[in-house]
Amino acid sequence: GSYHFRAYVDTVTFTTDVTNDTLDMQIDVLPDLAVVAMDSIGNHSMGDVVRPTVYVVNSGNLTAEKVELRMKVNDENDIVEVSNTPLKAGDTLKYTFSQGFTVPEVDPDQPYYFLSIESEMSCDMDATNNVYEYVGGVNLIDLSVYSIQNPKASGFGCDSGRKELYVNIDLYNYSDVAVDTATVHVVVDSAGVKVFADFTEKVTNIPVGNLNMSLSTPYVVPNYDGKYNVTVYVEQVNGEMNYANDTVRVEACAIYNDVAVPGFDGDAYSLGQNIPNPARTATVIPFSIPEDANVTLTVMSVSGQMLYTTEISATAGENSYDLNVENLSAGIYYYTMEYKGQRLVRKMNVVK
Repeated sequence: GSYHFRAYVDTVTFTTDVTNDTLDMQIDVLPDLAVVAMDSIGNHSMGDVVRPTVYVVNSGNLTAEKVELRMKVNDENDIVEVSNTPLKAGDTLKYTFSQGFTVPEVDPDQPYYFLSIESEMSCDMDATNNVYEYVGGVNLIDLSVYSIQNPKASGFGCDSGRKELYVNIDLYNYSDVAVDTATVHVVVDSAGVKVFADFTEKVTNIPVGNLNMSLSTPYVVPNYDGKYNVTVYVEQVNGEMNYANDTVRVEACAIYNDVAVPGFDGDAYSLGQNIPNPARTATVIPFSIPEDANVTLTVMSVSGQMLYTTEISATAGENSYDLNVENLSAGIYYYTMEYKGQRLVRKMNVVK
């Protein structure tokens, strides 16, 4: 506030002029910081970390040796930071918080939060300009596997066994904004008993609305007469509001294919794609031969180095071999099957 000072001398004998014996002075001590503005931070998704930039004006008449700022979201989760740069009277400080706040979870009917940034200085003469308040908007994020277009449900036809099939889905983005990336999972199994395929793919730049897409990794239709399941689900993305619509399953059907490799009149043999592919710890290699015999399985690196080989006693018809890949590093490998001088080759991916 204002301080009044008076200095005077006592009147002495024979003083001729007493009007100049007293001096009055007023000194104004007016510290005041005002948080006047904040750079736009736009809308964000739940869970995003935001570091706002604010502007603080020294509207008093004294230098502020340090500026202390307190940030709150929904009136809680205090973050206090201090700028130790002296702020002279009349000057403006631009300050960006080093600690960001986390955009909180919101109700879909009220997708916003309250942010406040307050200067904290003792003896601040005007408390009305200490706080800057902001209502932040939250992007509503919701991805859904809307439908599986391929394979068709069993009532609409069956696919031949051993056929490579690419899953086609409708991925729907109910969000307010495009989603940068998401992970789609595919599991092919016989009603949860035997897994024929299990793989994931990254999807990028998902626009608002429907995205029809065919996944780039095929699976091999199981070679039997009957039904099997194809389940597709999208992994939860940061800030997703609804998890109930992430999964779709279709019951497809297969028809037994007794011709191993077209063009060989059933006298040759076939080597199927390993399942799952990519593989992490173990994978199954399907193959078929026209009669009982020994076959040789070999695993090689892309440079041609032999890493594993074994001889398998197989029977006529469908066979499979369980291969342990725990000791293989992540990467691409080739596996070959040799039967009576004929050799077939397939590529295999290993992930860790």
